[in-house]
Amino acid sequence: MKNRLSIAKELLTDDGIIVISIDDDGNAYLKILLDEIFGFENFIGNLPTIMNLKGNNDEYAFAGTHEYTLVFAKNKDKSTFYEFPIDEDNF
Repeated sequence: MKNRLSIAKELLTDDGIIVISIDDDGNAYLKILLDEIFGFENFIGNLPTIMNLKGNNDEYAFAGTHEYTLVFAKNKDKSTFYEFPIDEDNF
């Protein structure tokens, strides 16, 4: 996956962003990998996305109800999100 993400970064324009959906099992690992490739300073957000309100109980009775959507910029200073520059004043 590291090679694919590195290639994806090269293919992005300087103001581009990458949006990746992942489940609980891979979320922490993927965040660390994206921090390494894109730089933690280019992290935009980790959005929980509801997939199943009823959930599916695992062997410990935890019901998984959502996945995550990780968003990183190639260069956060040049990126826009919904046509607004990404900076603290817009949040």
